[in-house]
Amino acid sequence: MKSFYFILIPFLFLSCNNDDDTTTENTIESLVFGKYTGECLENCFTVFKIDTEKITKDTTVKYYSNDFTFKSSFEYSKEVFEKYNSLLSSIPNELKNGTGKTYGCPDCADQGGFCFVLQMSDGKIKKYNVDVDHTEDQSTEIVVFKNKIANTIEELNVID
Repeated sequence: MKSFYFILIPFLFLSCNNDDDTTTENTIESLVFGKYTGECLENCFTVFKIDTEKITKDTTVKYYSNDFTFKSSFEYSKEVFEKYNSLLSSIPNELKNGTGKTYGCPDCADQGGFCFVLQMSDGKIKKYNVDVDHTEDQSTEIVVFKNKIANTIEELNVID
């Protein structure tokens, strides 16, 4: 009987599993991105949303406010999505790891601004407003991403 316990005890210790070692990565579920201007007559705010499956446009919102709610009113084709789906993976770590921020002084001199809203897998929402001008507080990565977004917005506006 004692030999049975000597065999059983190692199996008990080896079968233990510490589930606390598993961590889930906080990923970006979607990116809402747009460009806005305050002094304009029409098309004052152009805004899009991309997730892991599609890219959509909100044509219902006309003016930007920090608390706007994106409403998908137009969905681009799968081919268009495939062209731009790298946007999610090109988001700078500064934005992914941040909590929200305003860079520069967007639209203070009627120059306009960009908005980025990151929906994270843990449910957190991170909002960023970025001056269209390159300001001292914008890192190289932010400027590169902002330029990529500007080009994407311009191209998407031609498609629809």
